[in-house]
Amino acid sequence: MNAKQKTRTWIVIASAVTIVIAGVVYLALTTDPNAISPVNDGYDQYRDSLANAKGAFDLGEALFLDVRTSEEYADAHISGAVSIPLGELAENAPNVDKGALIYTYCT
Repeated sequence: MNAKQKTRTWIVIASAVTIVIAGVVYLALTTDPNAISPVNDGYDQYRDSLANAKGAFDLGEALFLDVRTSEEYADAHISGAVSIPLGELAENAPNVDKGALIYTYCT
């Protein structure tokens, strides 16, 4: 490999690295860290920030649904949360308006 070929190789490598770095910087600057991202599990669910959930709950616009066992709920839970263990959820769905905002938790 002669000097001209080596120079071209380094220019191509440097260009590729520059493009990758530019892409990473672009994504870092244009991505909203507070955006709700869909959960890729086949259900119509979304993750939300704790601040958004608490704000909606405090305004009476949301329900916290604890899906742990009754024993776990009795040990500790969010004040005002409704307890319906996951195994009983199908037959004991919470009585809320269609489209209501429901936050489920299990830990």
